Amino acid sequence: MRQQKLKMNPKKCVFGVQAGNFLGFLVHQRGIEVDRNKAKSIIEALPPRNKKELQSLLGKINFLRIFISNYAGKIQPFSSLLRLKHEQTFKWEEQHQQAFQEIKHYLSNPPVLSPLKRGRPLKLYVSASEVSIGSLLVQDNKEGKEQAVYYLSRTLTEVERRYSAIERLCLALYFTTVKLRHYMLPHTIYIIAKTDLIKYMLTRPMLRGRIGKWTLALTEFTFRYVPQKAVKGQVVADFLADHPGEEIENMDFLDIANADILTRAHVCLNNPIYSIHLTPWKLYFDGSKTDKPSGAGVVLEEPLGGQTLLFLPVRFPVHQQQGRRRLSSHVAGIGRIGCE
Repeated sequence: MRQQKLKMNPKKCVFGVQAGNFLGFLVHQRGIEVDRNKAKSIIEALPPRNKKELQSLLGKINFLRIFISNYAGKIQPFSSLLRLKHEQTFKWEEQHQQAFQEIKHYLSNPPVLSPLKRGRPLKLYVSASEVSIGSLLVQDNKEGKEQAVYYLSRTLTEVERRYSAIERLCLALYFTTVKLRHYMLPHTIYIIAKTDLIKYMLTRPMLRGRIGKWTLALTEFTFRYVPQKAVKGQVVADFLADHPGEEIENMDFLDIANADILTRAHVCLNNPIYSIHLTPWKLYFDGSKTDKPSGAGVVLEEPLGGQTLLFLPVRFPVHQQQGRRRLSSHVAGIGRIGCE
C-alpha cells in the first residue's frame, strides 16, 4: 500500500473479525445476509398514505431485491398506484395491504445468499408467468442441499405479455444471462425449467426475430438441461411456490424428440452438454439453360437435413450470358427468401 501510495482510515477498518456489515449487508462465512436493521424498518413501516410515501417504501424494498423470490410479482399490485396522476386519488385497498404483508412476512426470515464455491456446478431455475419472469441461481452445499446464490425477476412489458409461455421462459433465460454473466460464464449451468429451452431454441426453423437474438446471445455459455425432480432445499421450494408457472403448449410440431442435439467435442456422448451451433441453409440448382421457355429446379436444404423442392418457371427466352444472368438473379431471389 505504501508503494501504491494508498491510505486507509483506521476508524473505518476492522481486522480479525468473522462477520461485519459491508455495503449495507451482513457478510460472514456462511454468505451474505440481510441487515436486520434494514429489514426491521420495512417490517415496522406503516401503510403509505400517498404516492410519494409508496415510492419511498419501494425504494427500501428494492435495495433487498436480490434476497426476495419473485420480487417483481410481489410488488406488481402496487403498479396501478405508481401510475396515478397528480390529480387522482391515492387509495390503499385490501390487495395492496395483502401484498405489503407478504413482503413483511418474507423479510422476517429472509434467505442467506451463499458465495460461489469453485468446482461445484451451478443450477438455474427459470420461470415465467403472464406478468413477470424470474430466476434463481443455486449451488449445492457440502450436504447436497441447494442454496440460493442470486434471485432475479422483473415485470413484463405490454408487448412481452403477448409472448407465448415458452417464449417467456426463453426471455427469462436471456434476461438472466445478461444480468449474471459474470457468475455464469466460467461454469457449466444446469437449467431447470418446465421444458427444455435449449432444444426449443435450437430447433427453430429459422434463427430470426427475438428467438434468433436470444440464441446468439447464449452462444458463449455452456448449458445443460436437467428435468426437475426432487427439491433439495427450502429456498428452491419457496421459489417454486412463488412461481407456479404455466402449462407449456404442445411442441410436437418441432419434432424435438428426434432433433439432433449438438455437443462439445470434449464431452462424452453419454453425458452431453448442449451448445449452440449455427448451421446455414443450403440452396442447390442445376444451372441449365435453354432457348425455349423452361424453368429451374431448386433444392432448399435445412440445417437439420430436411429438404424442400421448388420449381421456378421461366417466362422469358433464355439467351447466352444475359439469360444466364437473369436466371441466376431469380434463383438468388429464392435463396434470399429461404434464408430470411
